[in-house]
Amino acid sequence: MKMKESFIENLLLGKKHKKLLAIIYISILFTLMFYFAGKIFGAALYFATH
Repeated sequence: MKMKESFIENLLLGKKHKKLLAIIYISILFTLMFYFAGKIFGAALYFATH
């Protein structure tokens, strides 16, 4: 059980590159968030103007 836990921890956090992985995960999250926000706003503006 402990090995599985540490494997998941290494996969998600990475003991050596914690800061780098955090930056990568945050940038992916923001990219997806703004992508979907852009799609929603684009659809809303399209329906508002047509």
